[in-house]
Amino acid sequence: MTELLDKSAPIPQPGVERKSLQFEEVIGPEHLKMISRASGGFRIVEDPALAAKFTETGTLSTGFTYIFPQGGGEIHFNPLLRTGIPELGIQPWTRADIQGFAFHEAGHHAPEVLDFQRKLVSIMGNPDLVPPPYKTSPRAEEKFWRAINSHLNNGVIDIWDEAYMGRRPYFSIERVIREFQSAKGEMDDYTHLSMPEQLIQITLRGRYLEQKEVEKKVAPGVYQAYKKFIDSGAIQAIMSRREFENPFAAPLDRKKSIQGKVDAYTQVFLPEYIKLMEEELEKRKQDKQQEKQPKQPGQQGEQEEQEQSMSGGEGAVPLTDEEEQQLVEQILSQLEEAGKEYESQTLSEEEKNELDQKLQQIKQSAEKRQTGEEQKPEPSEPGEPEEESGLEAIKRRAEELRRQDEERAKRGMAEALGVSRESIEKWETIKEKYKLEIESTAAVLADIFLDDRRKRLEYLRREGEVVPGLEFETIAALISGELDPETRMIEVRNPEFLETELEFIVDTSGSMYGRPLDKSVETMVIVTEAFKRVRESLEEEQLLNPESEQPFRVGVTKFSTQPERVTRLAEPLNDKKQLTIIEGVSEVGGGTEETGAISQVYEELTLNRNNVIKLMIVLTDGAGNREGLRLLMRQIEDDKEVVFMAVGIGTGAEGIVKSYIDPLKDREGNVFGHAAKDPDKILEPVLQFLKREVGKRKSF
Repeated sequence: MTELLDKSAPIPQPGVERKSLQFEEVIGPEHLKMISRASGGFRIVEDPALAAKFTETGTLSTGFTYIFPQGGGEIHFNPLLRTGIPELGIQPWTRADIQGFAFHEAGHHAPEVLDFQRKLVSIMGNPDLVPPPYKTSPRAEEKFWRAINSHLNNGVIDIWDEAYMGRRPYFSIERVIREFQSAKGEMDDYTHLSMPEQLIQITLRGRYLEQKEVEKKVAPGVYQAYKKFIDSGAIQAIMSRREFENPFAAPLDRKKSIQGKVDAYTQVFLPEYIKLMEEELEKRKQDKQQEKQPKQPGQQGEQEEQEQSMSGGEGAVPLTDEEEQQLVEQILSQLEEAGKEYESQTLSEEEKNELDQKLQQIKQSAEKRQTGEEQKPEPSEPGEPEEESGLEAIKRRAEELRRQDEERAKRGMAEALGVSRESIEKWETIKEKYKLEIESTAAVLADIFLDDRRKRLEYLRREGEVVPGLEFETIAALISGELDPETRMIEVRNPEFLETELEFIVDTSGSMYGRPLDKSVETMVIVTEAFKRVRESLEEEQLLNPESEQPFRVGVTKFSTQPERVTRLAEPLNDKKQLTIIEGVSEVGGGTEETGAISQVYEELTLNRNNVIKLMIVLTDGAGNREGLRLLMRQIEDDKEVVFMAVGIGTGAEGIVKSYIDPLKDREGNVFGHAAKDPDKILEPVLQFLKREVGKRKSF
């Protein structure tokens, strides 16, 4: 819970006392009503009994939550936190502290946030995820997961909490949270923190601050983990709230959204965090070994010996088991303590019990494994067939039937769409393998196109100026059912909606055979599926007429010696289009003549329409007609109608990109390039390019 004991907040100057604000001065009745609606029915109240308890016993209780059987509840907090406790170094809350506490704590108890929290707790305990140094005993294993929950889980839950509470129409809450978090500022250096804490701090701050030169401020491993958080779309998946802003979204859609956040956690956040826990332990072991290394000043080779000691190589003084365990305990204790900054300060009894029970189960399971008490099947005699229980036979038969049903479905779909069964299997594999990338890309794009089409409120204007100070009152009045409040805003909508035309031009010459072409196909399918899901989001909110509108158009042209259309812009954005891409770009052969394909595609794009975002992406491992490219790139640059990206693939990638970029007069214009020597590196820059260029057209 960042608002209570924010370790990064400026330290008050000695002798300077903060004025103690009354809760009601900051959080008025309209704010309480808004908080209650946003959180699902929770009220926030000061509880004098908690202050009296501290006076009588010296024990500080920050607060608790009572949950009503019918939903919602009361969040009780200690008024001493607001007024300050000098003997504990707790300063009186500022206005931002009070607002942040109210909005944030209410969000922690919202059913949608609790659902995510419970799912994170439920997946704790897998012994295979615990690095060996962290599971030397049942107690160590239990403490490992306690630290994970306190630090990583609470940090990730904070991200969803703040995103959820700031959803439409609670723009005022979002603004307060953004202002509060932005006021913390950016750290000049994070390396004094443990690597897991560096990762959490840079992730939380990065949502609201423009992070500059991050790689210079954190450990190399932390930077790689943070980059993966962003590039994989994991952070965006956690923050995505589309289904919770859409009044037409079905409960199943919202359930899937929460599961998408859990997937982002299990596939990206948790593995990267645990990896940093291992790196942090290795670093501390090396530091400890260096401390133990006998120092012999003036002896030849002293520097080399010290470097060898730090690397844990030959000659390094080994640590005892006790010393290594002390380092493990130190790391876990520090992470658990750091996690208190992010956790809720007003847990309900139910929430406390759920966590305690889970940690107890983890410890008991570890004890059973250690003592060998977990039941294991008796080994059968050699040559003797294993006896199958009735339940196992039922499961096996059910699995056989499921596989048979899947095979029939694939055959039927292949026949109906006129494609091979192998293409169906490849398509399904791509969608499953890159599920997170598809969902996160769709979420980013959907936010832009949904906002572009939704009606929105604007403040009444007076002589061209926005009327100030009406935000809370207006929204509170509208939410409470007052359709024409005195402080009303006007409802507006864009007169012309954004559309997108995206053309892929892919090289299918003989040299593209294998991974270069496979990864190119995957990229095109992922992008097409993401746009398909954006379209579905617009349909769900009834912001698009599926019969007459096709705002997202994707085309693919392949080229070797001659260009050939695989799928045109006008063809529907559906599953068949993706399968057509897989089928149509599967064969290779011939030379590299890209200019004919680029010229043909460029002429088919919708020019001279400002509401259409026009994008072209070339995927190639060669440049055949450099003079033709020079003329085409100059034309595309001068016309300024299309944003163009050239992706060079393979060992000559940099030279390929150079042939597209060199003719340009303005290197910061509308033509970009990326050299992907490794074909696995094609997808990430393409998705970044897509999000960036579409994001530039965000209307408000």
